[in-house]
Amino acid sequence: MICLAHPGRKFHELWANHKCSLAEHALALFAKQYEVKLEEASLEDQERQRVRQLKVRQPHTEWYA
Repeated sequence: MICLAHPGRKFHELWANHKCSLAEHALALFAKQYEVKLEEASLEDQERQRVRQLKVRQPHTEWYA
């Protein structure tokens, strides 16, 4: 999982200043990824990797939809 803090801030600025729908969509995808990160916090390494593979991959593929 990559850190999305910097791109997240840029998308937030874009949305806040221009109400850009692409930025709004990006922020929603970032939120999904952070939800997964919170869910997996108490898991062991192998289980955490399995959850990431299942849940994080799907939002990333939405970029190309």
